[in-house]
Amino acid sequence: MKSLIISTTLILFTFCLYGQINYSVGMGPQYNLGIIEPAQQFENANNFSYFGKGELYYTKNKMTFHLAAQWNRTKFIQNFISPGSGRIDEFQFRTDYLNLSPSVGFKPIKFVGINAGGYFGFNIADATFENITETWINASTFNVTSQIDYGLLFGINGYIAQNISLELKYNFGFKNLKDGSAVQFTDNDGNLITNYSIKNRTIQLSFNFHFNDF
Repeated sequence: MKSLIISTTLILFTFCLYGQINYSVGMGPQYNLGIIEPAQQFENANNFSYFGKGELYYTKNKMTFHLAAQWNRTKFIQNFISPGSGRIDEFQFRTDYLNLSPSVGFKPIKFVGINAGGYFGFNIADATFENITETWINASTFNVTSQIDYGLLFGINGYIAQNISLELKYNFGFKNLKDGSAVQFTDNDGNLITNYSIKNRTIQLSFNFHFNDF
């Protein structure tokens, strides 16, 4: 994944020298589909959050090459099901990531495009939800989730007006966010539960403004 980002960055730098780089900014809602397993003991409640991004891209004929820097807030609502009593305890946490996302796109017609690539994310902030006071508490020194995340992305773009576009994108995370986390779960007997995984999966809808023509 790191080599993919480096390669794409070098390609875009070459385009800066020999072609025109275009710029865009965007933001929008994000639907969090975080996968928490095993399903018999953990259940994730899907939820909404938001994100923002800046992007460089280069268009050559029907191909586009992108490099985006994106801030996104990923929230998990994790219901822990006690194996003995069946009681459900809710634990909410969120992580702010700074993602670098290289991708390659194809525009079969002027106003529609598809793209695919990867992302590499850096954890920049953690927070947990206090149910009693109903407030978010900064937990950045606690390492609620892994300090990095990575995966693939797939998107479709619609260029709806001059300098305005919409993008629907799916991020498919590979990294187990439990790795490096200080959060621990125990069963009714006080035994530590270690055989679980948390994966980042999101659907994003962004409204983008382009500083150059499409």
